[in-house]
Order: sequence, then C-alpha cells, then structure tokens
Amino acid sequence: MSENTVTTSPIQEKALEIIAQELELEASEFTLTGHFVDDYDADSLALIAVVARIEKELGVVIPKTELVKMVNLEASSASSSPTTGRRRAPMPEPRRVAVTGIGTVSCVGIGIDAFTDAIKEGRVGASEITSFDTAGFPSTVACEVRGFEPGDVLERVAPDRWGPSAVFAAAAGRLAVQDADIDPALLPNLRAGTVMGTTGGEAP
Repeated sequence: MSENTVTTSPIQEKALEIIAQELELEASEFTLTGHFVDDYDADSLALIAVVARIEKELGVVIPKTELVKMVNLEASSASSSPTTGRRRAPMPEPRRVAVTGIGTVSCVGIGIDAFTDAIKEGRVGASEITSFDTAGFPSTVACEVRGFEPGDVLERVAPDRWGPSAVFAAAAGRLAVQDADIDPALLPNLRAGTVMGTTGGEAP
C-alpha cells in the first residue's frame, strides 16, 4: 500500500477492498486522493458496481447527493459512513416461490420444448436484421424473434394495438400457463400480470 493509502477505519479498509476488486487493481496501487477515472481508468460500470457493493456490504444507502462526490477512496469512505448514508432497512423474510410453468418467446424457439432443444443443440439466434432498415447503423446483426404468430398463442389480445415486447410478454405468459397445465379460466384476471423492462422494444 502506498504511503498515502493509510486506512484509518474499518469502513475505509472495506471500501478499499471493494474498489480494488471492482477496478481489478491491487490495493497497494491506490492513494486516498487518487481519482478513480483520471488516475485508475475506471469506467462507469465498475463505479456502479462499487456503489452497489458498498451499500450491500456496509449496510448503508448512499444519498444521491453523495454519489457525485465519490471520486476517490477518501471521499468514497466518507460517503459510505453511517453518519452520511442512512442504515439500510432489514431485508424481509424470503418467500418461497413455485415455478409451475415456463413460457419462452425467443430468437431460438417459441415455447419451452423448442427453446430447450435449441439450447441443447447450441443453436445461435443471431442473424441479419430484417425487421427494419439498418442503413446507417454500425451493426446489422441481432437476435430477432422469427416465425412467431401471435394468433397461435393469444386469444383476446389485438397485436396491432400492442408493441412487440408487450405481445411477446403476453404470449410467454400464456405459454407458461399451458406448460403448467393450468386451466386459464381458473386464474383471476386481477391476480395475473406481467413485469417487463425494455429499451425501445415497443417501437414498431
């Protein structure tokens, strides 16, 4: 450890351990005031991982106002202190969840059987994009869902009024119910739903 990397508290020692691991450097290479980006070439993903681990392993929630200050070891340790951040609330007791059925709408197969066969065979789903004009884009390859007909799976959904990702999600849910061999009539509408996240996936 360099002469400037003098840890003065357990928090600072733990922060140094986390930062060194995420930036893939030796702890001895750090100084208290060395800038993560300018001096150690850290990228944004590594710094996000640093914050996530500090919050989890030190049991604190770092305020947003402190995040911009975490540019070196000294500042990161101060921002991670319980006197700066607030203590993380205890995690709730885990709940057991039963996976009764699986539905897949993917680039290598529709439905669990086709998907499983593709995985076992090592099939690759990437290919040239056909769903839109790729002129001007740096990449023309993607993992598109092909051979999918919404009407083969969905009964009450109007695909032309939904975005592609929403249709895929609804179809995957329906396929999961079929895989579980559950009568859809037994599922209350208000107890069923889909959780999804997409960036631009609803574009036509």
